[in-house]
Amino acid sequence: MATRLELLKQMSQETVAGPTDIEKQDYFVKAHEDYQEFNRNSWHKGMGYTMPAGVFPIFDKNMEGLESGLFLVAGEANCGKSATLLELILQYASNPDNKLVGLYFSLDDTNDKIIPRLLASHAQLLGEHEPGVPISLFSKPSRYLDQLRHINLDSDEAHVLYSYLYDDITAGGILNPDIIDEDPELFETSVRHRAYSWLQETESYFHLVDGTTIHNGEQLIEFCYDFKSYVQRMKGDMEYNLIVGIDSFSDIRWEEQRFGNDKELNDYTSSRMKALAVEELKCPVFGTIHLRKIDQKKRPTIADVKESGRWAYEASLVFLIHNDVSRNGEAAGIFGTTDDSDFKLPVLEILWAKNKQSSFKGRTYCYFKTNFSRVWECSKEAMDRYNSLLYSL
Repeated sequence: MATRLELLKQMSQETVAGPTDIEKQDYFVKAHEDYQEFNRNSWHKGMGYTMPAGVFPIFDKNMEGLESGLFLVAGEANCGKSATLLELILQYASNPDNKLVGLYFSLDDTNDKIIPRLLASHAQLLGEHEPGVPISLFSKPSRYLDQLRHINLDSDEAHVLYSYLYDDITAGGILNPDIIDEDPELFETSVRHRAYSWLQETESYFHLVDGTTIHNGEQLIEFCYDFKSYVQRMKGDMEYNLIVGIDSFSDIRWEEQRFGNDKELNDYTSSRMKALAVEELKCPVFGTIHLRKIDQKKRPTIADVKESGRWAYEASLVFLIHNDVSRNGEAAGIFGTTDDSDFKLPVLEILWAKNKQSSFKGRTYCYFKTNFSRVWECSKEAMDRYNSLLYSL
């Protein structure tokens, strides 16, 4: 008995009466081959790219295995977009099973602004449960040394400052006042030194590029190609790929293109970034975009992204971030709590506004400690509570 493919080929070879003799497309055979190829490729994908075990577990489950595509992180200014993007790229790249190297373009800020945030978000006093120390410990460490010289060394504050620069007392170290005037860079048991050691460990899977290196979209794309070739050569494995983060898409300008208005610029940039992700690099490309001024009484919607051009159309997934504490301050209705009862911990409401990546529809939530530049996922119970509270506002 003839197979289905043989029957399809036989059907395609039959002549059709007509006034002209034209070359016919084997449409039935082509469809059959497309379906077979899709089936093979779906098995080759495996489980998709995943987070390390225990990191953003709810986000990871909802993503259902990250694939190549264009992913938008959209929101108002200063709501936590950049910190969220940086953490997602870093965590996906840190999972060795993914065979990904993170390439993060900071077009909005220079490295001397990004590196302190990166260090602060992952540094930790060993006696504390959650990572994170002040950003200024890395950007201006001399301030902490000066404070330490002028306060009571028996105070809790002095012990924390000493741990930052010298020997971490929370890990069993002992405060030695005789060495405070020495160069704190010599002390490998300090919080600051441990953070730099961690940062050096990321060199094999994460690379930061700022706007002093990349001046236009053409250079950005060329850098991606060169970096991917470099990674595969250095790893000795052609299966290695990139996960790209761009902060922000709104800051990309093109040397070889001319546009009549911002809409034309955004339309071109969104289409070019999708082609880079899906057709060329075949990797996940994440980026932030700024929303236009929106109604202050409402949370952002997908319509606020559509007003900026083709971004919503081209993207596989659009995350809309809303930070009620950043927007409304003391009048915020959605916030977390800390040991300081006077401080409202910002909660990032992440609406999966458009999702062609997975089946999830809805919101996930993260806490955002701004002075630590630290983003971490809320528990399932907290997310349920925030969902209930949101619908009652």
